[in-house]
This record gives sequence, C-alpha cells and structure tokens, in this order.
Amino acid sequence: MNTPRHAAARRPDAQISGDAAAALQANPEIQTIDIAVKVTDGVLALTGYVRRFRDKYRSEDVVKCLPGVLAVANAIEVLPPSPELASDPELARAVVTSLQAASPGTSVRAIVRRRVVTLEGALESEAEHAQALSAVRGLRGIEAIVNLITIGCRAGCAATKPEDENPVAARTGDPAISS
Repeated sequence: MNTPRHAAARRPDAQISGDAAAALQANPEIQTIDIAVKVTDGVLALTGYVRRFRDKYRSEDVVKCLPGVLAVANAIEVLPPSPELASDPELARAVVTSLQAASPGTSVRAIVRRRVVTLEGALESEAEHAQALSAVRGLRGIEAIVNLITIGCRAGCAATKPEDENPVAARTGDPAISS
C-alpha cells in the first residue's frame, strides 16, 4: 500500500490544538494571552498579538516539534509596548471592564477591529446611552467609536436611534470621540 509514513501516526487536529495551547501556556517565557491556535490537517496556525518578537518566535519553537504538527504558519503580530497602541484584544477587555463598571449587567456588546470600537445593543434610556458612551470614550488607544446602540426598547424591537446620532464616529486623536 502506498501511504505516506505520517498517515499511520496522524493525530486528531483537536488534540494537536489542545496540546499546542497547553504547551504555550506552560511556557513562562511567553506572554500568550492574545495568541490563538488553530489546526487543520496537521497544519498549525498561530494568530494574535504579542508585545515582543521573541514571544512570536518562541511560540513557534514551542509548537513546531509537537507530535502531529506537519507545518506551522506563524501569523502572530508584534505590537511593541505603547499606551497609545493597544491590541484589539486588549482594547476589547478594557471596553468590557469599563462598560461593566459604569453599568453592571449592561446589554451593550462591543466589537473591536483595528482599534475601532463598535457598540451594539438596546438600552432603555438616554441616560444609560450617555453612560455607556462616556465609559468607552475615555479609554486610550481607541481611534473611533461606531455607535449602533438603540434607545427606548428591549432586545428584539425595532426602535431607531435618535435623529442627532451619527452611527459612524469621526476618526480623531481626541480622547473625547464624538458619536
């Protein structure tokens, strides 16, 4: 039978992925909070953000020798430490923390993509709306806020935003980003 040598010893992708995540977390030299692992047909992909180049390459070194790994695609981005340039996951955590502190149990959800924060959800009053926006506006590293919060309804209704609300915020360097 003509089968590749590695076919008989092939490990399930989910097992390889779990082993890789565990190996990364067990390595005290790597800050892995924003590293994701995905395995497809034995090809392991590393994605996410780190603050140091050595974390990017050490991550690769840790996973490339695991049983079942046929190749590694290292797409980890390096964002040097800077209070002005937070990674999207760091910003997302900061937004959630800020929203929860301002209004525990809020139904507002945040999506962060390239330092642009999109707020979605339904709030019952203008006061809750202002509180949610205020909680996010003061965070460092945000380039813009897209405000898709609806007011005056519960989830599932078709209320619209107030007339003076612009759903796409202007890009600005000012921490008081207008909505």
